[in-house]
Amino acid sequence: MSDAPKFQNSNDLQQTVAKRTMCLGNCGFFGHPATDDFCSVCYKKRNAVSTNSKPEPKPAPVTPTTAMLPPQETKQQTASLTTNDQDKAAAAKIRENVDGLADAGDELIEKVGGDVVVPIGIGKYVLIEVYPSSGVKRHLVRMDPNAGYHRDAASPACMSLSKLGAKYKVLGGGRINYDGAKMTIYGHSYGFPWEGEPLHGVTADCVKRYMPDVEVETSNEGY
Repeated sequence: MSDAPKFQNSNDLQQTVAKRTMCLGNCGFFGHPATDDFCSVCYKKRNAVSTNSKPEPKPAPVTPTTAMLPPQETKQQTASLTTNDQDKAAAAKIRENVDGLADAGDELIEKVGGDVVVPIGIGKYVLIEVYPSSGVKRHLVRMDPNAGYHRDAASPACMSLSKLGAKYKVLGGGRINYDGAKMTIYGHSYGFPWEGEPLHGVTADCVKRYMPDVEVETSNEGY
C-alpha cells in the first residue's frame, strides 16, 4: 500500500507543492519542517557532524594569590603598617647578641642562608654585622618583599645567629627595589634606625660582591 498523499484534483497538488520548500542542504530535494527544512538525508548528515564536533573546554578561571601579585601591590599592602613603641621594643630584643663566641666563618654564614638574600621585588631590608672571634667581620643583607616590619626581614637570620652562638648587630635598614637586573637601595628603618649616616654603600658592596651582574645604586631618600 502506497504512503503517497492523495489529492482531490490538480489544484490541491499544485498548492501542496507550492507550500513545500527546497532542502537547505541544496541537494535538489524538498525539505520538511520536521527536519528543520532539510531532507531526511541532509538532516542525518548535519546531525552526525554536530554530534562529532565537541566544543573545546574552557580554561578554568585563575584566582590571583599573594605570590602572583606584582611588587607594587606587595609594597602597598605593607605600606599601611606603622611602627609604634611596641614594635620598636620587639625589634630591640633581636637587634644584637653581645655574648656570642662562634666564629663568623663560611660555615656559620652558610648555615644562616649566606651573605646576601635579596629576592626580586620591593621590600624592607636590614644590614647585619657579624663579629668573629678572630679574623674579619662579615655583613649580611636580608630583604623580604612580604615583611610588614623590618624586624620581620631580620628575624630569621637573627634567630639563627643567636642559636649558633654568633655575636651580631643589626646596623640599620631601609628598602630594596630589585627587578632582576637593576637594584636600588634606599630609605631607612624606624625599628632599626642607623647610628649615624645610612650604610647603604656597605650594603651595595655586599650585593656587588655576591651578585656581580646586577646594576646597583643607592639613595638616602625615601622610606
